[in-house]
Amino acid sequence: MRRHLRGGDHSFLAFRTAPTRRRGQLARHLASFGYTSSTIDVRDDLHSPSKERISYIGDKTLVVMEEMAENTQFQDFELIRVSAQESYAANCVR
Repeated sequence: MRRHLRGGDHSFLAFRTAPTRRRGQLARHLASFGYTSSTIDVRDDLHSPSKERISYIGDKTLVVMEEMAENTQFQDFELIRVSAQESYAANCVR
């Protein structure tokens, strides 16, 4: 299973399966349109889809679950952290 989240010109690709050739294919496809990408491993969380754990709300700002906030892939973004008790709040739009 995979999910895609675009944050400006960068795409985060969330996978729940072991690495495959498809990850590279998708990254190359995005690059052909001028986008950069990185993968987020969400195999540890089988119950919460990635789009319920992270949202891009514009202006280089991500709303993320507290457990994901220390991910170095998010270092170029401003983060709004959401606690596990309010996890539904990470699934938002601007």
